[in-house]
Amino acid sequence: MAWSRVQKNNSGSASSTWGSATAAGNLLVAAFSCITSSGNSTVTPPAGKGWTAGPLARQGGTPNVQTFLFYNLNSASQSGSQTFTATGSPTGLCLEMAEYTNTGVSTTTHNQDQTNTGAATTSPSTGTTAALAGSGELAIASIDQGSATDVFSAPTNSYTLVDTVTGSALAMAFLENLSVGSAGTGVGVTSSISLAFAGAVMTFTNPAGGHSTLPLQGC
Repeated sequence: MAWSRVQKNNSGSASSTWGSATAAGNLLVAAFSCITSSGNSTVTPPAGKGWTAGPLARQGGTPNVQTFLFYNLNSASQSGSQTFTATGSPTGLCLEMAEYTNTGVSTTTHNQDQTNTGAATTSPSTGTTAALAGSGELAIASIDQGSATDVFSAPTNSYTLVDTVTGSALAMAFLENLSVGSAGTGVGVTSSISLAFAGAVMTFTNPAGGHSTLPLQGC
């Protein structure tokens, strides 16, 4: 049994549109990044669509780069535009949504999370999760820095850089690993500009089994 990505869509705003209707029962994920001049932003997914907040990372500087992950297990079919809401007058909005499938996906659970933040660097990363439930888990990650001209490359640990999404004064790397081992997982990238960063990663068990650890997403 192996994970595969069905579709992906991104936008330099709080809304993105599915290219085609998602299939009922598939796993949906979203990454949202933004920047505030001070204070924190709180991000809310579309109401009534089954989204759950995953890990978030806030660098806490001035400006404050922030990234948020969301997931939708065993989702109902969705289509059209999906709009996320962010408080705190953020700028640089970046959104990526993706749909994944796996044989027996109805038994998949959300497993591990990890976040990481830091001062200016050209090697931003998510940090590394605790040990996973078993091999073949899906890992989804986002890393952001505060420049729309930042270029990300060379993801580590066999991750794929799926997209770089840019908004005003922000760039977000959206990354995946379709089959991580049982050890903890995380990813770093090389960035073209040395900047403060925020990064987050979440994993989902292979339908062969595993356990679930559900996170809380604070303000």
